[in-house]
Amino acid sequence: MAYNDVVYVENTKIWFPNFSGKGGPINPEGRRNFCLVIPDDRVEELLGLGLNVKSSKPSEDGHVAHYLKVDVNYTPPQGIAKPRITLFLDNSYADLDEETVKDLDDSSLLTITSVDCSFRLYRYNDAGNTSAKLSEMLVYAQESQIAAKRKAIIGSLEHEE
Repeated sequence: MAYNDVVYVENTKIWFPNFSGKGGPINPEGRRNFCLVIPDDRVEELLGLGLNVKSSKPSEDGHVAHYLKVDVNYTPPQGIAKPRITLFLDNSYADLDEETVKDLDDSSLLTITSVDCSFRLYRYNDAGNTSAKLSEMLVYAQESQIAAKRKAIIGSLEHEE
C-alpha cells in the first residue's frame, strides 16, 4: 500500500457530497466522500492510473458523464496531510475543517458551482487497484436564493434597530 502521485482536476462539479460521513445503503457511517465529475478528455488517463472511473446513464441528449469517488480522510496515515478545503462563497472565503466541511452537504445553504481539486492516488493492492484521497479542494459556491433572502431580511431588520 502506498500513496503516490497527485492528480489535479479543475473547473468541474461534484455529485453526491457526503462530507459529514453520513451512513447509508452504500456508504458506511463515518466514511466521508464525494463523486468528482471527470472531464471527457481525462477519462483514459485516470483509468490508466488504475482508478475506478464510472459512467452515468446517457442523458436525454445522449451525453454520458464520467465520475470518480474521492475519499475525504481527516485521519490520514502519518506523513500525509489532512485535506485542505477552501470555500469561496460570493465575495468571501473560508478554510473548512473537519467540523465545518459538512456544510457542503446542505444544498439549502449553498449551490456549488465549480471545484478545483487535487487528490493522491492510493494503491491498495498488488493488482494496481487505486483509490483517490482528497489533498486539496477549492469550492466555488453561491448562497441559495432562500439563504440570500434570509440574510437580506435579517440585515434590514438589524439596521432598523
